[in-house]
Amino acid sequence: MSGVRVDDDGAIVEASSGAAAADHVVLALPPALAVDAIAFTPTLPEPIADLAADTAVWMGGVVKAVAVYDQPFWRSAGLSGSAMSHVGPFRELHDHSGPDGPFALFGFAVADRLDGAPAEQIGAAFSGQLVRLFGPAAAEPRALHVTNWSQERYTSPQAPSLRASTDRYGHPLFQQLVGGRIHWASTETATDYAGHIEGAIRAGIQAARSITHLAAGGTTRTASGERQERSCTN
Repeated sequence: MSGVRVDDDGAIVEASSGAAAADHVVLALPPALAVDAIAFTPTLPEPIADLAADTAVWMGGVVKAVAVYDQPFWRSAGLSGSAMSHVGPFRELHDHSGPDGPFALFGFAVADRLDGAPAEQIGAAFSGQLVRLFGPAAAEPRALHVTNWSQERYTSPQAPSLRASTDRYGHPLFQQLVGGRIHWASTETATDYAGHIEGAIRAGIQAARSITHLAAGGTTRTASGERQERSCTN
């Protein structure tokens, strides 16, 4: 999606594959990414645009690494596979295995602490930390996966706000319509369990309920504070 145009007749969503008309638009992506990547016509009201830009993307500044093994050797040693580290580079580690495999350990690290290191270097650092924590058997994973979410095009804005904070999660402005047709529905906008999959689900359910309510002739409050009444067409 590259653009959203809203007027009294409806909304037009623009993308590289073409354009589509709709009565409502649900933004199921981080607000900061939405205002960074999508051109809104008319422009978003300044309070909501500033709020969105300053709302941190959950896990947007994090690196995740997963090491896959043939056997959960740490369990044989009486270890849970979980660890918290103040040495790093990975701060939080857990057993990432299924009931019967595959067996894996994963960890989270703050991307800024890794100074833009390539995936191979991050993977080597992760393996070294696993050896320190769980023993030499951790040195030879069957597979090693590294993702730096701060460098993912569809996860993090190109230039995240220096004021970005999780304190803005679930802000009242995110619960209001924008332009009478745009709904926020990401884990960052959820009023409960923000930052978790439960928050994303609840935000999506709330957006669906709002659209259903409007389709039935109900009213809701817009980001400008006005009462909005809208009906949907088939």
